[in-house]
Amino acid sequence: MAKLNKGILGPLTGKIGPIVAVTRNNSVFIRSMPRKSNKPLTPGQIAAQQIFTLAHAVLYPLKPFIKAGFKHFVFYKSAMDIAFPINYHQAISGVYPDLVVDYSQLVISEGRLQPLKEPVMALEAGNQIRVNWEVDWNNNSKIDDQVMLVLNCPVLGVADGSVNIATRYLQECKFSIQSRMVGHEIHVYVGVLAANGKKASKSQYLGRVLPV
Repeated sequence: MAKLNKGILGPLTGKIGPIVAVTRNNSVFIRSMPRKSNKPLTPGQIAAQQIFTLAHAVLYPLKPFIKAGFKHFVFYKSAMDIAFPINYHQAISGVYPDLVVDYSQLVISEGRLQPLKEPVMALEAGNQIRVNWEVDWNNNSKIDDQVMLVLNCPVLGVADGSVNIATRYLQECKFSIQSRMVGHEIHVYVGVLAANGKKASKSQYLGRVLPV
C-alpha cells in the first residue's frame, strides 16, 4: 500500500501495483517490483547468489564505518549500495564453492581526500592499538580532518572502532580492543573524513593483529 505522507501534494512512498516508490535524501524514486519466477536456479545463478550472500556477511559488520566513508557519494543509492559492488569485485575471488575473501582489499571509505601519510600500526601492552602517521600538508588536507579507525574481526562477525578517533594534526591515535576480540585475528584499517563529512580518503589497510 502506498502512502501520501504530507497530504495530496506530499511525497509518495510504498507499493502501487507493479511499482514501488522510495524516498531517499528528499527525492522520490519509482522502481518496478521484482518478478517472481518458478524456474529452478542455474548453477551460475546459485554461484552468484552465494557470492552476494558472502559479500553481504563480510560488509554488514562494517556498515557504520561504510556509511561515514561513503556518505559524500550518497544520492539515489545508500552508502552500502555504493560500497557493495566495489568490494564484491575487489575483495572476493575464487570459484564457487571455493570463495576467498581478501580482507586487505576491503574498501571502507573512498574519495579524493589526502590519505594518512605512512601510517604505522602497533599492538601495545593491554591489547591497545596505536597508529602513528606523518603530516603532509597540501591543498587537499586540513588540520581538522577526522581519522577513522576500524578493527574488523571476521571470525566473530563484528567490527569496532571510531569514525573520529583523532584529527590529522595529532599524528597519533589509540584504541582499546574489546575483550571478546582477544584471541581472534583482527584486521585494522584507517581512513580520513573531512570535518564536514563532505569528503573522504580511500581507506588504508594497516595489517592484522592477534591480541592474547
